[in-house]
Amino acid sequence: MDQQISYCTTTDGVRIAYSVTGSGPVLVRAGNWYTHLQHDWDLSGWSAFLRQLQKRFRLVRYDVRGTGLSDRFPTEISTETLLRDLEAVVDALDLGRFSLLGISQGGAVSVLYALDHPERVSHLVLLNALVRGAAFRDGVGQGGEVVDAMRALIRRGWGSDDPSFRAIFTTQMMPSATQEQQQKWNELERLSVSPDVAERMFSAIHTEINVADRVGELRVPTLVMHVREDRRVPFEEGRLIAAHTPGAKFVPLPGANHVILPQDEAMSIATRELCGFIGVAPASPVALGLQKFGDAIGGATKRFEASVVYKLLAIIAIAVTIASFLWTIK
Repeated sequence: MDQQISYCTTTDGVRIAYSVTGSGPVLVRAGNWYTHLQHDWDLSGWSAFLRQLQKRFRLVRYDVRGTGLSDRFPTEISTETLLRDLEAVVDALDLGRFSLLGISQGGAVSVLYALDHPERVSHLVLLNALVRGAAFRDGVGQGGEVVDAMRALIRRGWGSDDPSFRAIFTTQMMPSATQEQQQKWNELERLSVSPDVAERMFSAIHTEINVADRVGELRVPTLVMHVREDRRVPFEEGRLIAAHTPGAKFVPLPGANHVILPQDEAMSIATRELCGFIGVAPASPVALGLQKFGDAIGGATKRFEASVVYKLLAIIAIAVTIASFLWTIK
């Protein structure tokens, strides 16, 4: 995917990398724990979903501080700084009103932004989102002790050549993924964030974030979608958000993958629901087929044009050589 990477600076002096692709109504994807603008298109399980979105929206993405192409070793990482990163990107692009997409912990950041700037957020979409870190939740795989154990695992194993340490997180993110998809995500983890920052970010997300008591203050149209058997962020979290957000629409999604994959039924449902909620027609199979055909024709045309140019240059070179030879024998 061709994209232009730009940079902006937060109020506390951190450089944030962002990109804009596609055309249409503006949709800003709030940053996540680890992303990489360059590698997301090839290694991220979200890549297929992002490609669908950028066919219908002017899609804005960015790497939060400490990850991807943004400043990799920031002094401060907290809920407040994650909000600053989003504010810096939106302000740098001088966006008026836009739709905001919050995935996973990006959901909490999106909620906070919508509360602070309700006049700028036209639609709020929360997908497999959390508004409370694991330390504030009960149940299997939740609670402070689990957070401490995961932090120790990140600290000891994230930067290891042995991918099995990171594979624990990958398995939670996409339990029904193919082996190739899990390997790619495992590599994305390593490329996107250092072990130290990964631990600091994980700690900030799961021991600081708790805005569950504030979703009732939201006054923007809100769509909440959550995979039923999500192992990273429990389904109950999505139901809690929807139940306490005034007028929210709740859409349960089939499957178990926190990171929605191309083969998941949830992929088409989430795309259709998001587009319909914002008021943009989703790409039809015929339209997508025609676009792929057009891209193929365009590529073939460019290759043909290039071959013609090369042939003309070759003919000119031969003509010049012959002319020079004839000139020397006169």
